[in-house]
Amino acid sequence: MTKKELNNKLQKIVSNNQKLNLPHIFIGILGNRVIQIVQQKDKNGIYELNIADEICSLIRVKEVQNNISDGVKTCTIEFINDAGKLETLESFPRIKLCDAQKCIELAKYGVDVSSLNAKIVVAHLQNELKRAQYQECTKQAGIVKMDGKYLFTGNSSFYYENSEFQKSDIRYIGNYNLEPSGKLKSYKQFLNSEIAPSEPLSVALAIGGSALFVGYLHDEIDLPNIVVHLSGDSSIGKSTAMMLAISIFGGFKIGKKTSLFGSWNATDNAILEMLNDNYGVAVGLDEAGMSKDKQFAPYIYRIAHGADKQRLDYEKGNKPIRGWHTTILSTGEIPLADVTDKASGQKVRLISLDSIQWTNSAEQSEKIKAFISKNHGTFAPALAKYILRQGTGKWKRLYEQEREKILQALNCDCFKERLSKRLAIIMLSATAMKHMHIDLDLDKIRDFLCQELNKATSYETSISEAAYSHLQTEIVNHTNNIEIRCHNGSLIRGVPAGTIWGVAYTHISSNPDKCIQTNSLEDLEVDSVNIPLSTVETFLINKGYHNCKAIYQSWMQQGHIEFKQDAKGISNYRFIVKTGDIGKATCLRVKI
Repeated sequence: MTKKELNNKLQKIVSNNQKLNLPHIFIGILGNRVIQIVQQKDKNGIYELNIADEICSLIRVKEVQNNISDGVKTCTIEFINDAGKLETLESFPRIKLCDAQKCIELAKYGVDVSSLNAKIVVAHLQNELKRAQYQECTKQAGIVKMDGKYLFTGNSSFYYENSEFQKSDIRYIGNYNLEPSGKLKSYKQFLNSEIAPSEPLSVALAIGGSALFVGYLHDEIDLPNIVVHLSGDSSIGKSTAMMLAISIFGGFKIGKKTSLFGSWNATDNAILEMLNDNYGVAVGLDEAGMSKDKQFAPYIYRIAHGADKQRLDYEKGNKPIRGWHTTILSTGEIPLADVTDKASGQKVRLISLDSIQWTNSAEQSEKIKAFISKNHGTFAPALAKYILRQGTGKWKRLYEQEREKILQALNCDCFKERLSKRLAIIMLSATAMKHMHIDLDLDKIRDFLCQELNKATSYETSISEAAYSHLQTEIVNHTNNIEIRCHNGSLIRGVPAGTIWGVAYTHISSNPDKCIQTNSLEDLEVDSVNIPLSTVETFLINKGYHNCKAIYQSWMQQGHIEFKQDAKGISNYRFIVKTGDIGKATCLRVKI
């Protein structure tokens, strides 16, 4: 390049910088280098431009993304690496490009920046930020309310206004793989030929679609997240059912960073991060039985609650708590109830579907997996359009109608009010799909769900009755270890220290000799025995009953027991603890 040619190129760089009103007009890009330009007089006294310094290899800010959810800005950066090849770095915090010390962090990605050139690199990046394309983005996926409008965000973004759909310029930059694969027509044909004829698979499909309704209606009605656990052995097709539900929205390749299909074996933070900013995309957590040491009870609560812990943010101090409103599916060989004994109220937060034969055969399971591995993510936008077109008013009316039908069909009186909310949302999903020409049988789906939950309640009742019979026998066997007191608390018959098993209260305080002479609780006119909760739990576990909390709940419903709260475990102070506060009780009052 001749001196004149170089001068012309440098003149063009400076001129363009001036037109764009950039802060540093003598810094620019020449070829694959960032340079600093200097203006000098030649030997004839004429000003000319020369390269004063080569600052670094090429660094270009291609795009600035503004996350409209929280206002945080990130950048897409192109750069020449050490090998001389062009690379792209996504989602780098904009604020770090304006600070020489923080800018050095780019070096770990291969960008040509160090403590020696950081200050002048920052000057170049200030120019780049001024010339970069600006893009409004969101990490929220599903149906999100923005500026008074419901916006579907995913691989495409749109909203419904003035009786027509409008394309939105807001781009999804979250972690989910929502890239569609295949054709919508082929996906719907497959649903009608392979899925709709099967009641269990129809239920799985409706569960998946319910995520969009949770995202859409959570502001309109008191709507919880839906958590569904599919349990049973490995031959029943539970993972296939979960993959089917997720395929509505996108890919499910295991191990892929942006997969909708995760694992309970992931770290606690990874699971919560997977859920954050989800407002209507079904996700899955596979093989709960593999995580034997994980404490599931707090997770069921937090997942159903839909909020992460507040964290300190680098840029903004305390940022708003992130959350989610969606449907989460889980699978494992054992019901989560078996490993969440201490979870108060878990039943109303979890739909547990145990030992259901989801697929007819291994061949059917493989056929479904093969199809949805190549055909996924096309149905969610179409389903979202149908949902948005109908409006919240229609769906709220249908929701109440479905709840009434479900309340009549459920037997679990204690929980059906809250469970009916979740089941009604699943039925809205099935209803929407039915109107989209997916040949689902709505009555069969509703009956299937209600029957499975009633079956689970009936099974737990029979288990609890057997456990109660064992406990009554144990009380009789320990009559000599039961302390007898009057209802005013005065001691009638004591028990040697270290051997007390419980405390019984009698109505025959006028004849204390009778209490000493008999071991029959009936003769003692005892109507109940107070037993420390720890004693009852040890007894049940030794007898092979592991889900103690479910048993206590069932006993409570059947009027067998009352819960007492007592600092010492035994006291004549009687306070009946509400069902939801069972975890606070220290003593059981068992009726004789």
